[in-house]
Amino acid sequence: MIDFFSPEKILLVVAVGLLFMGPKRLPAIGRWVGRTLKELQKGASGLSDELKAGLTAPVAADATKE
Repeated sequence: MIDFFSPEKILLVVAVGLLFMGPKRLPAIGRWVGRTLKELQKGASGLSDELKAGLTAPVAADATKE
């Protein structure tokens, strides 16, 4: 399994971010990335819930017809 979030990789990303963005903008960018990931998780969770409801609804409807 590939370890995407190893400490070395996180440190490398932070160092590159400091070089390109500067230390004053890095916390704002981190907050933006965190909020974006949170919204993506919410959207994926909502989509998953809708798919599960859609898959179980026809089965329940068929059971009441019999």
